[in-house]
Amino acid sequence: MTIEHGSDDTTLASGSLSLSGSVDAGVRNEVAAAAVSGVVLQAGTVVGGVHVHSPHPAVPTPRQLPPVPAAFVGHAPELAALSSALTPEHHGNAGRVAVVAGAGGMGKTWLVSHWAHHHVDRFPDGQLFVDLLGFSPAAPLEPTAVLRGFLEALNVEPWRVPPDLHSRTAMFRSLAEGRRILIVLDNAADVEQVAPLLPGASTCAVVVTSRRHLAGLVTRFGANLIRMGVLVEDEPRRLLVARLGVARVDNASDAVSELLRLCAGHPLALAVVAGRAQADPHVLFAELAEELRDPPTRLAALADEDPASSLPAVLDWSLRALAPGPRRMLGLLAIAPGPDIDAAAAASLAAVSISAANAAFRVLLQASLVDRHSTGRYRMHDLIRLHAHDLCGESERSSALRRVVDFYLHTAHAGDRHLNPRATPLQLSRPVAGCEPLPLAPDDRAIMTWFDANHCCLLAAQQVATARDWHDVTWSLARVLFGYHDRRGLSSTGFAGGCDYPLGGGTGAVVW
Repeated sequence: MTIEHGSDDTTLASGSLSLSGSVDAGVRNEVAAAAVSGVVLQAGTVVGGVHVHSPHPAVPTPRQLPPVPAAFVGHAPELAALSSALTPEHHGNAGRVAVVAGAGGMGKTWLVSHWAHHHVDRFPDGQLFVDLLGFSPAAPLEPTAVLRGFLEALNVEPWRVPPDLHSRTAMFRSLAEGRRILIVLDNAADVEQVAPLLPGASTCAVVVTSRRHLAGLVTRFGANLIRMGVLVEDEPRRLLVARLGVARVDNASDAVSELLRLCAGHPLALAVVAGRAQADPHVLFAELAEELRDPPTRLAALADEDPASSLPAVLDWSLRALAPGPRRMLGLLAIAPGPDIDAAAAASLAAVSISAANAAFRVLLQASLVDRHSTGRYRMHDLIRLHAHDLCGESERSSALRRVVDFYLHTAHAGDRHLNPRATPLQLSRPVAGCEPLPLAPDDRAIMTWFDANHCCLLAAQQVATARDWHDVTWSLARVLFGYHDRRGLSSTGFAGGCDYPLGGGTGAVVW
């Protein structure tokens, strides 16, 4: 470094240090700090201004995307939705933001990485990527720390990075203006973590992945919400073929079919199965299917040493983020009879009001732990259901089952009384405390619609009653289903037509 004396100022440039003029030997300057970034000037007396010229090494354009996902298959609708959401023509001068939301292990990061690598030419000024650690063993990243990394990646010297969040956000947005940059904010915890990281430039595009829907980004910033679901149709098999080869998969078609059924299209579950088979070429698919067949050992068979690749660990972090009320509701939903449920039945299941049940469902929906169908009914993936099974104790589970079975019995009985007014009415005991049967409208079409929607749940409730030796309830459920079965043409041996849900128990439901 050289200090050059001029008439009005002193200029520092890189090189060797030389001083002109006298220096007091008694003067000693020290820097008391563990670490110093930037330039430090030590001098006895400085007259005039000081200009610091430091070398600017060439910083490459940031290319921070993770590696291209291996053997990526399926999700064509989600990929198309991403392309549409991040197309400039669809947004005018507004920023382009997409939120990819889904349960843990659904492959959100794989999807975004796959899409980004295939559209990298759209973003010649760089791609920024950060794992925000929203759902992981480590604490979520602070936006301030993320912005420092972004600014330095965009060639801002460390000593020029502002100390506070708002100034860093302002600088980031200024630098992003006019540039075509893709920003991927992976594994976000909430809207507050994401909002300061959004550029203001319409030339940039942002993709956020989260287990939550982050509705605030949709409301405040016009983000496009893309819901990530399971693999469907032949996609699970294609994933195994891509990882293991067609010959190995075809040679064990029966065991593979059972594995695909037990994984139920869950991408991470399939990836764990494929990884185990890939790591050990001698492992038999039949052995893997045997481990997954038994519910108590199924999740353990889908575990991995890497928490990010272990289905139980991934699901556990979603459950830990829940408040006590929604967490209790999730645990009770895990034992509810039938493939799905509505808010009225869930209210009796949990002994809460319908409004409280709806509030819990909103939280679980936002957390991607349940899905809501167009009919207004809620469904949980089998592996999430299995993981949530033990969130409540046995005593609470037993009481909840009795309440929801009574809900189905008394609601169906009221419907059957309208459909068959001449039949001898049943003399039912009063519903147990906390059960509030649904008052059905006195209309044949509305009642039949309710029976259609709840048929599988009624059959499953009957099996719960049988398994728990509630014999009067078992008989009564069979009786109140008679009118509905008769109108739908369901015989005593074929009444389960249209219900593809495995009712379990192996005893079959009892019919009138």
